[in-house]
Amino acid sequence: MVNVPYTYGGTFNPGNILTAELSSSTGSFASPVSIGTLSTTSSVGSISAIIPAGTASGNGYRIRVVSSDPVGISNNNGTI
Repeated sequence: MVNVPYTYGGTFNPGNILTAELSSSTGSFASPVSIGTLSTTSSVGSISAIIPAGTASGNGYRIRVVSSDPVGISNNNGTI
């Protein structure tokens, strides 16, 4: 399990869902994989995430957080 911390400078609306997304091994988010979700209005916290079994080895993976309400995409965490 991986904890994905987040901090948001605004206010999430009721019913907001945060999704942690994993990039490809090259760092591309063209087809991200959802690795965890959290229903919250809290502007600070962390999402419990699981890297899927069978994920190829690599050192270019990145993680980002996407919110549903308001819609938003975080910066990614850089290369991991």
